Amino acid sequence: MDKKAFELLQRVPESFSLKPLQEFTSDSPEVVSAWDNPGAIFGEKYKGGYLVVKGPGGEVLVEKSVTAFLEGTAGLDGLSEGSSYDKKLKPLVVTP
Repeated sequence: MDKKAFELLQRVPESFSLKPLQEFTSDSPEVVSAWDNPGAIFGEKYKGGYLVVKGPGGEVLVEKSVTAFLEGTAGLDGLSEGSSYDKKLKPLVVTP
């Protein structure tokens, strides 16, 4: 496995509208990979997420990550579930 790659396991696109000072909460479905070991988490390699909130014009309003691997969000919209990418979001072919 290439340690400089990540696989997109899940995308959860949602649309919502908020009035000033309102809150929005969303829960995404759990994803289990072949590398999961119930009850044990071994660091960033096994846990990560990226949240991007865009305004009506497509501008990025909020960007939050729980992994330091990615270099930015440019290109996130074009990624496909089950495919592998490098930290610059360029497609990779990864062999097990």
